[in-house]
Amino acid sequence: MNCSTLLCLISFILVLNVFFSSGDYIKVIFKNYSIFSGFSTPFITEEGRLMRVLEHSISQSGNPYVVLLPYVHYTDFDVHHSDFEVPPCDMAFDEDNQPFATVAKVQKFRLEPESLKLEFDVKYRCIVQGLVHGSSSGCKAKVKICPEISLLPIEKAVCGGSSAKLSSNKQKRICRELVNYPECAIKCNTEENCSKLANLTYVFVNQEDIQKHLKLGVSHFSYWLGSTLPIESRTQYVLLKEDVADWRIFRLLSIVKNLASVVCVHCGSELCQLNHLINMNPEGTSGHFVNSHGYVHDMITVSEATSYSLQGNPTAEYSWFDGYKWTIMNCRGCHHHIGWRFTSKTFVPERFFGLTRTSFRPQIATEEQE
Repeated sequence: MNCSTLLCLISFILVLNVFFSSGDYIKVIFKNYSIFSGFSTPFITEEGRLMRVLEHSISQSGNPYVVLLPYVHYTDFDVHHSDFEVPPCDMAFDEDNQPFATVAKVQKFRLEPESLKLEFDVKYRCIVQGLVHGSSSGCKAKVKICPEISLLPIEKAVCGGSSAKLSSNKQKRICRELVNYPECAIKCNTEENCSKLANLTYVFVNQEDIQKHLKLGVSHFSYWLGSTLPIESRTQYVLLKEDVADWRIFRLLSIVKNLASVVCVHCGSELCQLNHLINMNPEGTSGHFVNSHGYVHDMITVSEATSYSLQGNPTAEYSWFDGYKWTIMNCRGCHHHIGWRFTSKTFVPERFFGLTRTSFRPQIATEEQE
């Protein structure tokens, strides 16, 4: 990123912050997972007060923005709280303790007699500076938009344009002689790390999708992988907090290198192997799905699952996948809900499984060895 591009980006962020800080507080919707900028997510609610607040905020006040704030920042909150109800009081955050969130714009808005259906286009990463709670207006936030930062490779930053014709290894050798940076910092090359990620994730992520998202830039690629990989909600939140796309990529590479399987977040029972991840929707191996009660599930899809028991009979009602019936799945070890089995007599695959992201955590190789 050259100086003129960086100055333009800083000016754009300053304009956005003036826009958001000078107006009213923005309506907050709490989620139990992180939603990254550059992606869309559905939302449906049948809760009367939330319907009225959102309708007024969007159609009457002309403010099409909402703040999507992950529950994960609040360790004492029950994830089953209403999107409208939490938190119950006003909050002002210390500068070192401001939660991260995303600002989304309402792209689709449909009010029905008993429900409100929306689709959000997530625009910006932000920090929440304060929250206010009204009995009729719900929770609103004052936010500050965060910049998206991409770094020059250290050798290019140190050696400058005069070394452009030299090989990467020669540039790194010159860099070692000129500065006293740790070897790991000199070796940390984002382009190389992106290539390593592409090679390591080919087993469970379509290569065409990898190349398509890589072309959209390092920042977008890091967010896409953070949404696609089978990592838990708290790890997603750590990625959301990271200002520098290069370090986000480095974190993802560290995670992927050690991934072995996913296990139940409650009891540790193995739920699936990573090579069983499959694409069953346009978003890839994961996606956001809204049930009939308005609850949005962040779910990964796999061809095989273990350590589960079924609850109830298969039904096609409200199925997220046309032609498939779904059956509730619980963990065999602790009986917590972990997802659904989908079956079909018409399509191939005849069955697959959907695991909710809040039900599992990644099992890394070092844990298995211990």
